[in-house]
Amino acid sequence: MRTGTGLLCLAVLMSADALAGEEVTEPQVGFEDTDAFALQADDGVLAARSDDRRLLVVPMADETMPPRVIAGDGIRFEVGVENGFRVYRAWYQGRAHTTRAPVDGPQRRFAFDPKHKRFDEVTSTLRVRLTDFDRLDEVIDAAGASDGKGYPALGWALLRLPAEANPAAVARELSEHELVTGAEIVLRGPRRLPQ
Repeated sequence: MRTGTGLLCLAVLMSADALAGEEVTEPQVGFEDTDAFALQADDGVLAARSDDRRLLVVPMADETMPPRVIAGDGIRFEVGVENGFRVYRAWYQGRAHTTRAPVDGPQRRFAFDPKHKRFDEVTSTLRVRLTDFDRLDEVIDAAGASDGKGYPALGWALLRLPAEANPAAVARELSEHELVTGAEIVLRGPRRLPQ
């Protein structure tokens, strides 16, 4: 297994090929064969897990910012606003995978699943495995969560985060906490929109 920081770069302008919607062929790195979960960025793609699935959480599209391209470990993401929709597009293995959310609706976070080649919506809930459920309040405070509920028989707790928090970033921070043995994001489920 390879360790260290993964490749991450941000660009403000998209290429003419990407804007035209043409397929762009890029060198691909096999996602399952690399340590893509070493990606580190405050406003870029963050690696996360959910139900033993490896996911890449992309930044939220903001209508006040120009479209941007984010690349990492063989996957290129385009995040921006097009025709009244926040658009999230992943270029992976020579194909574009896209999901959209209305600009006038609530802000949503999305994660790309390279294995299933789709986007899923990320909820504001974290599933956290704890060593001591009597100290759950400490973990709630450390996460900046509004509340939480422990399920000791199942071995985990659910934390509800504020809407502005990035669950993938909070999960990464909690992985360093002495009471936490694991933290996963929770997905709403696949979005199926006609294209």
